[in-house]
Amino acid sequence: MTNRLLCLAFLLIIVAPVVSAKDVRIASPNGRIVFSLNQTRTAPTYRVTFDGKLLVDNSELTLVFKEGGLFGLNLSQTKPIV
Repeated sequence: MTNRLLCLAFLLIIVAPVVSAKDVRIASPNGRIVFSLNQTRTAPTYRVTFDGKLLVDNSELTLVFKEGGLFGLNLSQTKPIV
């Protein structure tokens, strides 16, 4: 489950500039799990609720790549390049 959330979060980070500065929310098919992603000044943050109960609250999302270093801190939203 954690790997799925991380993959989903990474995808949302890539898609977020297209959407806007608002929270991006994705819910499970039955609506019991809700994942929200928001871009702050320093890093993307996410929160997870289950049946309306908060499980993770505004946790900074960063990814560390073996050969690419740290991804997540000091990101900024810009227009997508097509």
